Amino acid sequence: MKFLILFFSVFFTFTAFSQISRTYDSGVALFNDGDFKGAKIVMTRVIKQSPYYFEAYTYRARAFQELGIIDSAKIDFAIALEKNPDYLPAIFYRGVLHFDLKEYQDAISDFSIILAKRPTFIEAIIFRGRAFEATDKNENAINDYTSAINLKLNNYEVYFRRGMLYEKQNMVKSAIWDYEKCLEIKKDFAEGYLHRGRMYLNREMVKEALADFDKVISLTDTIKDVYEYRGDLNYKNGNYKSAAEDYSILIEKFRIKDAGLYYKRADAYYLDSNYTEANREYARVLEVKPRYDKAVVGQAKVFLQKGKPSSALPLLRKALAFNPSNGEAYFLEGKIFFDLKKYTEALEYFNSAIKYEPRAAAFFYRGSCKFESGDKYGACLDLQQALKMGYKENDVEEATKRVCN
Repeated sequence: MKFLILFFSVFFTFTAFSQISRTYDSGVALFNDGDFKGAKIVMTRVIKQSPYYFEAYTYRARAFQELGIIDSAKIDFAIALEKNPDYLPAIFYRGVLHFDLKEYQDAISDFSIILAKRPTFIEAIIFRGRAFEATDKNENAINDYTSAINLKLNNYEVYFRRGMLYEKQNMVKSAIWDYEKCLEIKKDFAEGYLHRGRMYLNREMVKEALADFDKVISLTDTIKDVYEYRGDLNYKNGNYKSAAEDYSILIEKFRIKDAGLYYKRADAYYLDSNYTEANREYARVLEVKPRYDKAVVGQAKVFLQKGKPSSALPLLRKALAFNPSNGEAYFLEGKIFFDLKKYTEALEYFNSAIKYEPRAAAFFYRGSCKFESGDKYGACLDLQQALKMGYKENDVEEATKRVCN
């Protein structure tokens, strides 16, 4: 009789526990499916049936966190760890909660407890490293990521995050090495290509940078920065049409309203000889920033390309009213007077152009003005300076020989 009582007691206890376990498993499934409210309800049922079920407290805490009920989440994590102080998932997810709340010191404390017990817990290493970064303890973060790398855990994120810290410290070679390792592990990681491309740019490895930016765009169209990087690179390489296309994606797809970006697109149109679009875009710049002197100069340049210096001149003077230090405006105004053979007036503008923006062409034209005015020695010095600065137009070498001999 005693045996039967014991048997049924064990049987019913096992059956009840099995039922609680199944209920718990259903709550986990709800959580994993993103039904956090349902998971909370189910885990509350489990806890009522088995108050010592610390795993249920942990999942309910995580559900509370996802639902934004932070105080209840903290209480449940505390209860779970009161019932089992060594339960690492509760410590880890409490650390994640602290991290999300920007309670970085508490997060570091929790992740440190985990890593003292399990040094290869990669997620804890990464989160502690990120918490160190957030508190400007970058060397500690680098040490964490390096420890993960030395453990040969083959995790792309530790290479990526260490690479970003090296990038921040301008350790370009080390950053590139880390990004390459990151991309060996995760070949479709767009952010990795973006950052490596930026480092290639830093080292003036233009072809490699462009290839990385192209790769980013082939993987995703959601990273807006890459279009500006690629646009700037195309602009620098003289691919003005491609540059304008990239700037257009930023403006139209990402709906960016920025006078500087509009100006870059306008200049790309201008340099691609698309003067109609350039003029329209310079006007758009001025709608956003009415006193943007460079855009006014751009409008003047369009008129000059169309052979209308009389329309360009008032615009150049308007630009100088906005910014008396605009060297290009002085240069272009000087060029207008030079073409009119008004060398005295032109000389004054080239003097100002060189004062504010000493470009080779300004030295050439100032030297030409001096020559026309009878100052052969001054002309020689200016033409030599233009040559020294790399000026190659208007038969400058022949002119220099003729003037200086």
